[in-house]
Amino acid sequence: MKYLPRSIAGAIVAGMYLLVVGYLIWGFVFGSGGPHGEAGTSFLYAFVVTLPLSTIVLSSTLDLKGADPSGFNDFLIVTGLAVCGLINAAMIYLILGFVSQGLRALANKPHTTI
Repeated sequence: MKYLPRSIAGAIVAGMYLLVVGYLIWGFVFGSGGPHGEAGTSFLYAFVVTLPLSTIVLSSTLDLKGADPSGFNDFLIVTGLAVCGLINAAMIYLILGFVSQGLRALANKPHTTI
C-alpha cells in the first residue's frame, strides 16, 4: 500500500462516478416496465458510462438472451455493469492519485538556476 497514491480529488470524482452509474443501473432495473420496458435508454447510458469494460459484459450475455426467459441474463447484465463501474471508479481514483502525486513532486522539486 506504500506505492498507491492517496487522492482526495480522486476519491471525490470516483464517488461521483459511482453515484451516476448506480443511478443509471437503478433506472434500468426499476424504470417503467423494468429491463424490457422503457428503461432501455437507462441501460444504454449505463453501457456508455461503463465503457470499455461493458462491451465484454454485453457481448458475453447477449448471446444467451433468447435462451433464458427467467431473467437471469438481466441479472448478469446488471451485475456486470456494476462490476465494470467499480473497476472504472478504481481506475479513476488511481489515475487522479498518480497525476496529483506527480504534480506534487514537481511542485516540491527544488528550482535550480544555471
